[in-house]
Amino acid sequence: MVVTPLMWSSFDNYALYYSYLWKYPVEWDRIRRVVYNPPSRQLLPWAFVVLVFLICHALSSCLLVVGAQLFGLALVPLTELLITIALTIQIMFAIAMELVLVLESKTIIAAFNCLTKLEKRQALGDHQPQKYRDVLGICMNLCVFVFATIPYCHAIFSQYFGVDTLTVICTHVYPCQGRVRYLVYAMPVTYIIATIEQMRLFPLIMCICTIVVHIVLGILSHLRESRLRISMSRVKSMQCLRKYYYLQIILQTMYDLSAPVIAALMTIGLLLSVTFNFLCVKMRSVLPMPYYLVCFVAAGIILVLIQILLPLAINVYEDSEALMQIWKVALRYSCDRKYLRRRLRACKAVRFYAGLFKYNFFYISLSTKSTFWYAIVDYTITALLST
Repeated sequence: MVVTPLMWSSFDNYALYYSYLWKYPVEWDRIRRVVYNPPSRQLLPWAFVVLVFLICHALSSCLLVVGAQLFGLALVPLTELLITIALTIQIMFAIAMELVLVLESKTIIAAFNCLTKLEKRQALGDHQPQKYRDVLGICMNLCVFVFATIPYCHAIFSQYFGVDTLTVICTHVYPCQGRVRYLVYAMPVTYIIATIEQMRLFPLIMCICTIVVHIVLGILSHLRESRLRISMSRVKSMQCLRKYYYLQIILQTMYDLSAPVIAALMTIGLLLSVTFNFLCVKMRSVLPMPYYLVCFVAAGIILVLIQILLPLAINVYEDSEALMQIWKVALRYSCDRKYLRRRLRACKAVRFYAGLFKYNFFYISLSTKSTFWYAIVDYTITALLST
């Protein structure tokens, strides 16, 4: 399993689609790969967009609608309320990920670039011919394109059908009169800035996570192909173990960030999937057709992303565990058995954890996939039967 040129082209398309925007803490450079932009004056437009448009404008208006309905200050229709709840979840997740980018992006980029260098040292990736249709690369490029077009479709449809939060506030929470009403009708155009900022973040996370996991799987596959070297001389066996140690160290540097990100991605995937599934199945006769299509596409994208990322993370643990078993069997034919046995006891199967504040909830294994899909189906059925 290698990182194909089509997968790398998803980064190129991402940089092309968002090349007209302001500077970002993490950017893609075709020459230097992933680039880290330290805090400087160039990031002031990005900070202004996050603080003003994303937090003060988009999040506050969503919380106002949800709070007014929660405390009985207004009676918001179910359609507008569900759309607002979905937007609130999405915006809060985007703000949390923006904060993570500011604090930990330097570590992410260092680990990512180290993985790409380790891949090049083992002659993996671009030098191997592609002998199959790269479905994953096609899906990645398609998701990047869809994420780039969503802000404009969302801004047009939400304003046209009056389901944006400012129109909901002016209609159901606090009725506006006179010139204020015309101002409120003109302001939803500014939502496109906050939506672009969110949709700029999600494909970046998707591409980085997919490429990282694919590189790790490629390294494990390369080590498994050279499994017989572990039973040769101490020099040959240490070359294999040293590569595995490099991989462990790189993944350990990412642990403080990868564990909460995985937990957040799985939580947001569950919440948004259930919400959009409910909108697509139960509200198809209530939602306007263009907005229903947007919800339908969003529900499909979430399911595709889950199907892309979750099996890859599972394969990391399964392949690593299989490699450990292969090496233990190969020890029988080694002349330096005692030394290598001590070395292998110190090696653990690499895996991805889901946790928060350095507390691990679980690690991604084969049972995680069935449990996660069961939770999505179970909560979707519960939501559909509750009304």
